[in-house]
Amino acid sequence: MRLMTLGTFAYHPRLVNLIKGFLAEDLAEHRVRSSLSLDDLAYATVRISDSYHYLPTITGQLPDPEGAERVLGELLRP
Repeated sequence: MRLMTLGTFAYHPRLVNLIKGFLAEDLAEHRVRSSLSLDDLAYATVRISDSYHYLPTITGQLPDPEGAERVLGELLRP
């Protein structure tokens, strides 16, 4: 989890930038729409995914990729 969250490893900013590129394509092709800025949308997408992935560490629950899919599906609507 430290790898994902500490700025010293630069993993999180690189992941956000990667997702930002995918989202830019999806927005340009009208596959998704959002009133958020691309930066905010990419950051939120990564943080939502992280929160469901790290459920065991955060709350002791099992990881829930379907939960992330549900939330992101609402956030990134066509």
